[in-house]
Amino acid sequence: MKNIVLIGPSGSGKGTIAEFLVRDFGFTHVSTGDLFRKHREERSVFWEKVKPYYDSGKWVPDSLTDEMLFNHIRGMDKIILDGYPRTLGQAKVLDKNIDIDVALLLDVSDEIVFNRLMSRARDDDSEIIIRERLRSFHLSAKDIKRYYREQGKLVEVTQEHEIGKEEVYKMVRSALGV
Repeated sequence: MKNIVLIGPSGSGKGTIAEFLVRDFGFTHVSTGDLFRKHREERSVFWEKVKPYYDSGKWVPDSLTDEMLFNHIRGMDKIILDGYPRTLGQAKVLDKNIDIDVALLLDVSDEIVFNRLMSRARDDDSEIIIRERLRSFHLSAKDIKRYYREQGKLVEVTQEHEIGKEEVYKMVRSALGV
């Protein structure tokens, strides 16, 4: 495997699974959420463009997210993308820029995601924002899943109840065949 996209709502465990895959297989983890937070901390000019979207829990427009991501990953190889693509348009732009081998869907119940996000107490995780992110994710995820399924790249791992991260990682490795 060369490049992987992780699909799932905020709180589905994408970052945790990415950490395991980085450790075991030498991938570079790129999280669009982390990139946005870095811009926020730096109070960058880019942050001022995206702040209204981010603060309301709405997704940043594709053109701005694409700009940020592709500037960051230029020249990288063996990447795990966490939080991108979130729209069908982003998936198509991504395919024009890098080869994706696997789209790994972490299918976690909304109840588990909500409870995880409420317990981590990050300033961008209010109840209203969490519900808006889940709603937005579900609206766009069906198109992304279909897109990667049609390419034969979609691998799904379903978690219907809370289990340990090592158990989830075993499920992921089994689904990936590694």
